[in-house]
Amino acid sequence: MVAPNEFRSIDTLYLLPDDEREEVVTRLGATESPAQQRTLAERFQLTQRDCDLGNYRQMVIVADHDDPTVKAFIDDALLDYSRQQKVTSFMQLHVTPDEIQTMIQSLDD
Repeated sequence: MVAPNEFRSIDTLYLLPDDEREEVVTRLGATESPAQQRTLAERFQLTQRDCDLGNYRQMVIVADHDDPTVKAFIDDALLDYSRQQKVTSFMQLHVTPDEIQTMIQSLDD
């Protein structure tokens, strides 16, 4: 098993019909701890930069992800690339109403 952020080389691999191998999940970039999380404005700017570099559009999804009905709708209508072909040209930025409220309060201060 590979530890998080540990380098793992991908070599040439030959599988025979009955061979089995362990499932490998590779994630790009490091996950930020809550103390390192960026502000909403920073996240928006970074996502927009990535969109510009990759020729994507930005989709900002403002929703309460704790509500299972809302989460199911977002997953089905806005994130399922295989069912919703039009979303393949978008990068999503997920924002909660609490984040917007925090941003507004910081602007008022």
